[in-house]
Amino acid sequence: MNRLNEFKPCPICGQSDSLELDEEVFFYKYKNSCVYISCNRCRLGLYVHGHEANYSRNYQILVGKLKEKWNAIKR
Repeated sequence: MNRLNEFKPCPICGQSDSLELDEEVFFYKYKNSCVYISCNRCRLGLYVHGHEANYSRNYQILVGKLKEKWNAIKR
């Protein structure tokens, strides 16, 4: 499921066509504890670690937390 449409455009370049979000399949395959979003146009990146969501290792919970952080950045 692609959740990029839930994220506001990049706060630096204002575009959303170059946003990239860690994929769920790789999150579980490599037993990650963080999720990362980046803009491939201007190279801005932001991540959320499991400790920010009560040490969750659930991809959907971490993406929700990441969305809160990304969308809160002043544009």
